[in-house]
Amino acid sequence: MSLGPVGCWLETDPANPLHPFPADELGAAWPDIHLRTTPQEFSELSLHRWNEFALKQAEPTQVVESFPFQSSIRVLMQMNGSRETIDKYWSRWQSTVAALNPVLIFLEEANPRELITKAFETRGPVWTDYFLQSVEQMPFASTRQLEGMEAAVGLLTHYNRLINELASAAPFPVLTCEARPSDYAERQARVNRYLNLENV
Repeated sequence: MSLGPVGCWLETDPANPLHPFPADELGAAWPDIHLRTTPQEFSELSLHRWNEFALKQAEPTQVVESFPFQSSIRVLMQMNGSRETIDKYWSRWQSTVAALNPVLIFLEEANPRELITKAFETRGPVWTDYFLQSVEQMPFASTRQLEGMEAAVGLLTHYNRLINELASAAPFPVLTCEARPSDYAERQARVNRYLNLENV
């Protein structure tokens, strides 16, 4: 497989064509999105964006950070969308992008609590406060009366379990790698081999 020219859409890119709503400078948490739309409406908005994207993206190959899970499935989950709503979205998303021959590079996390603790240490207090305040506003946390670190860990643990289930049942090629490997260079080399990339 030859990828040819490659474009990349980052999660925080304000021009990201897949976001139903603009991301902010620290991410796409959208903590108050439940005040603007419902899980069903968000699903339709997201799938509409994906459909437009699929119609335009024959070339070059596109890398979309944080999709299809973090900026869509996670949002439905944080809004307390039902599993039926999430499964329906996942099925319709697969149909929408099937003609693009997608490949998912899935970074699997073994310890959500350790992950978020490390993220707080690495990103510092500004991002930590942003993340914790965002999670506490989400219906997922508020309906469970979760606050602070326990809200963050609860969200990520549930999300981690959910996306592992969805990725394991994906009908297209999936390369599963450790999210935080001991050797990042080897992980990148493994991805390159999987995609038949040379001189990268």
